[in-house]
Amino acid sequence: MTTTGKIEMLRNDPNLKPALRSIAEKTFSHERITPDEGLLLYREGNLGFVGSLANYVRERKHGDNTYFNRNFHIEPTKI
Repeated sequence: MTTTGKIEMLRNDPNLKPALRSIAEKTFSHERITPDEGLLLYREGNLGFVGSLANYVRERKHGDNTYFNRNFHIEPTKI
């Protein structure tokens, strides 16, 4: 399914709370959410919903590319 199709599924979900729908609409309109909306998203947004919004933003900014940072970090100790 395309990103556009997933967005439309989110927009048309009858079970989505109005406050979460408002956050999704702001995301799709390229608007920033407020700290209170971020807290609401953390408390009430399920993983699939939050992941879909995050993926939409990632694809809008970077296309279909995903970047990972792999660090090898050794902490020195006295042991």
